[in-house]
Amino acid sequence: MFLQNKSTVRVWLVAILLSVFWGNVSKAEELLIIDNFEGAKSKSQLMIEWEKYTDSHAGGDSKIEFAINKVPADSTGEDQPEGHVASLHGHFGDGFSYPFFGMRTFFKKGGTPIDLSNYKGVWIRLKNENNFALQLLTANVTDYNEFSFTVSSSDEWKTLKIPFSVFEQSAFFGKKVGFSVEKIRGIVVHVTGAPETESEQIEIDQIAFYR
Repeated sequence: MFLQNKSTVRVWLVAILLSVFWGNVSKAEELLIIDNFEGAKSKSQLMIEWEKYTDSHAGGDSKIEFAINKVPADSTGEDQPEGHVASLHGHFGDGFSYPFFGMRTFFKKGGTPIDLSNYKGVWIRLKNENNFALQLLTANVTDYNEFSFTVSSSDEWKTLKIPFSVFEQSAFFGKKVGFSVEKIRGIVVHVTGAPETESEQIEIDQIAFYR
């Protein structure tokens, strides 16, 4: 009886260990990582360059600063990261009435879409002292009226799970098209502000898609 109980305990221990192991694996597989910026380079995990852009093509003169920086030791917040983060800030010029700047990356060279039908939305860990629009680039939008979600400002690190269903096009310009998770080809951090003002810092530790 004692040996039988001992064997039973051993079986239960193995079962518990396996459940913990497979639980961690499935949790890790929930995320399709776009970038965690640990390479300290401006290329995403998909090896596509992050592009900086401003309102210059619209006659504006806004400026942008984008860098991969080590996390400051005095950072605060429950989700404070370690390692490196992407840092973005700039100056809103007065050459365009609605100044803007941002950074973007495509998932494949040439902007070819990827099928994200097995994912539910965007997972992002960040600290943003400036509101910004997180945008999804889709193959069927051709007039810059991208599907967008406004991320509210915060002076502490936080982790957000943003479902695809809350990304919307503007009602004030451009053509409305249907949203398709099979047509997503890139992601954008788009920042707007008043002319002749400075933006606050936006720092991103990791960005991904979650199941």
